[in-house]
Amino acid sequence: MTSPARRSISQVTSGKGGAPGKARAPRAGPRSVTRGLDVLRLIAAGGPGLGPTDIAESLGLPTSSLRSIIKSLEAGDYLSASQVGYVFGERAVSLAFSIRATASFPSALSPTLRALATTTGETVTLATPAEDRLNLIYLEVIESGFDLRTVHVAGSVEPILDSPSGHVMLAFMSEALLEQTLARVASSRATAFRRQRQILRSLPDIRASGHAASFDAPGGGPIGAAAAVFERAGALRCVVSVDGPASRILPRKHEIVATVSRAAEKMSKILGHQGAWPAPDAGAF
Repeated sequence: MTSPARRSISQVTSGKGGAPGKARAPRAGPRSVTRGLDVLRLIAAGGPGLGPTDIAESLGLPTSSLRSIIKSLEAGDYLSASQVGYVFGERAVSLAFSIRATASFPSALSPTLRALATTTGETVTLATPAEDRLNLIYLEVIESGFDLRTVHVAGSVEPILDSPSGHVMLAFMSEALLEQTLARVASSRATAFRRQRQILRSLPDIRASGHAASFDAPGGGPIGAAAAVFERAGALRCVVSVDGPASRILPRKHEIVATVSRAAEKMSKILGHQGAWPAPDAGAF
């Protein structure tokens, strides 16, 4: 991208009779970069129907200057000409997805999480495995407005075996990591063996459906459902969940599962995941 920009500056400057690069050269590089970003911004806002004339008029640029900028963007695979106008090239699309998946995570998912909390009226969370893989960490929590509600604290940890969110994480682990994790859990919790066997039997179904649910908590404790959120590459990025007291969740358990699954699918798209949800060939977490 740098070389085409320097050539166009040199041609414009020498065409006016001045020495190539004199006075203008130090400022032209950064300005060309800014104008290139302005072109991409306009196409993102206006869609592929924008043509050279539209873009030049919007930016207040001579058509000759715009042609030079567009050539640089095309050479770098940031822009491509099509029958309907200019469209983003592969590198521009890749950059956009990378920005959304890194700088915006998990804040980019917050509006969808808030909508889920409003729709269900229950406590909703986003969680990801802790480094030890024995626990999960709550990244975001929105508590229910009811007096009787499930309470989680953002930044707190919970054993990975103890919730539907953890079961989803286990379902998308590689076989080697899953075996290692369960062995470590068994050595640290004497009562975990029976639960491990139950969870292991459920993992294929969880992986196929993209969600896990727990509707039989002992003593009328909190119950709920969780669903997988995938990133662009197809691997699990985090898990979204809804939980609350059995008295409110059980009468609408099917609705809860469907609603949290739709939210997870929407979040996956926000993070750049394309194709079916749940991802049929999801990479190991």
